[in-house]
Order: sequence, then C-alpha cells, then structure tokens
Amino acid sequence: MLYTDYFIAFETAAVILLVAIISAIALTFRGRKHRKAQVISKQLQANKKNRLKIVSMDAVVAEDDQESEETPEIKADEGDKS
Repeated sequence: MLYTDYFIAFETAAVILLVAIISAIALTFRGRKHRKAQVISKQLQANKKNRLKIVSMDAVVAEDDQESEETPEIKADEGDKS
C-alpha cells in the first residue's frame, strides 16, 4: 500500500532526506581555515631535551607575607573555648 497509494510522497521524502544527508556531509568536509591539526612528524621528532626547559629563578616574597612572618599575631589564650 505504501508503494502504490503514496508512491510520489514516499519518493519525495526519500529525495529530500538524501539531499539533506549529502548536504550535511558536504558541510562537514569542506574544511575550516583555522582548524587545529596534529602534525605527526613533529610528534615523532620530540625528545626529552626539547620537551622540558628548566629555568632557575630567585624566589620573590610579597610584602604582605614578609610582615606576617616578622610579627606573628597568634595569642596563646585564643585556644578552643569549649
């Protein structure tokens, strides 16, 4: 009954779905200009020396931290008052 009474509607729906599928595939594969891609040769050339760079720096202490270290404001009376 589907192929006899509703043949034109069935075929029209099939063509619309086919066009939609082809359009979705075409939009997906058209490619973006600024996409990120893996460069396999760059990954294979990586080694221990060029992956990690160790830099030595002097420690910097903020002024607030220095003041709190010089004058601690902890009182012995303020323990647990339960």
